[in-house]
Amino acid sequence: IAWVSHQSGTSEIWVMNADGTNPRALTTDGTSKDQLPDWSPDGSRIAYAADGDIVIMNADGTDQHTITTDPADDFGPAWSPDGTQIAFTSNAEDSFQDIWVMDDDGANPTRLTPVEGFDAFPEWSPDGRLHWVSDPTGWWNLYREGERGPEALAPLEAEFGAPQWIFG
Repeated sequence: IAWVSHQSGTSEIWVMNADGTNPRALTTDGTSKDQLPDWSPDGSRIAYAADGDIVIMNADGTDQHTITTDPADDFGPAWSPDGTQIAFTSNAEDSFQDIWVMDDDGANPTRLTPVEGFDAFPEWSPDGRLHWVSDPTGWWNLYREGERGPEALAPLEAEFGAPQWIFG
């Protein structure tokens, strides 16, 4: 289990065993704002947001390295089911907030949501389709990556919020 704790006075990434034993801090520099940890599918790495960048580390906290270094605010990393890509939210290229996908080493960043509005909270389904919430109509609706770009799953005048579902 990975989570964010503010015990040190700033946000740090912590992990513990599934039974609640052995809680320990993985990020301990005390200066960065570490947030939104996401485990790689094989459990060997964790991606997280830190001060506007996406960082990856081994599951034991070693080999922490930043994989986005643009001047944008990047957050909300989500590993693809095969562990080769990471989706994230960014305001790069003068956008408000859009969904981007990059290789797990930070190479080949690609903007997926060219529409107006706030796009955030990317999550992958087990079949490799990317989902997120967007508000181009003024309502937070659920979208997914379609063959011809973003497609609304249930375009209603209602708030759907972040996709906190569990696929499977």
